Amino acid sequence: MLVLVEGRPKIINDIEPLSAAVLQAYLPGDQGGRAVSDILFGKVNPSGKLPYTYPRHNGVVMHYDHKQSELINGNTWQNDFFNPQWEFAHGLSYTTFEYSELSLNKKTLYSNDKDSIVVSVSITNTGKREGKESVQLYINDHYATISPSLKKLIAFDKISLLPSEKKTLTFSIRNEDLMFYGADNTWQSEEGSFSVIIKDLKSTFNLKND
Repeated sequence: MLVLVEGRPKIINDIEPLSAAVLQAYLPGDQGGRAVSDILFGKVNPSGKLPYTYPRHNGVVMHYDHKQSELINGNTWQNDFFNPQWEFAHGLSYTTFEYSELSLNKKTLYSNDKDSIVVSVSITNTGKREGKESVQLYINDHYATISPSLKKLIAFDKISLLPSEKKTLTFSIRNEDLMFYGADNTWQSEEGSFSVIIKDLKSTFNLKND
């Protein structure tokens, strides 16, 4: 078992394969030992998610909302440059969760202040312990005048589930969630197709001007 007590990520790619599990404790303070022991001995079910992308190699700084062009490996010209130790928002639990039934109430969003799309998704605790899960909604803009991120986090919610319990969450997407900082130094959105991504589920909608 590897416990990381650190204020910033360290390169551990040679150590991690030798560990049965890794616990990120950050800088937990005077009572950190008690908190770590509660997790290690199973009194507390961990539910934290990484707030950054944990690098695998020295000199590699890659944000979670990277662009397609940033994946290009200058040595091989393959799209494999993004290879972190763990991705942003990664985190395990002593139970498991299943995502299903991703749906949108409509497939077209109009770029006015009142219109919105409602996204719903179901999460089931498929393990034997009560646990908490952070449900994260990402957006992918298929095309824009400025190269868009492959995914952008726009909403999340944390829920607690008993064993075998199932809950359905809803999120609202508005035009302002789809905006980016344009070449003219203003926030703007553009007509086109977008994908909603929650875990390994995906659905597509279109943005249109009024």
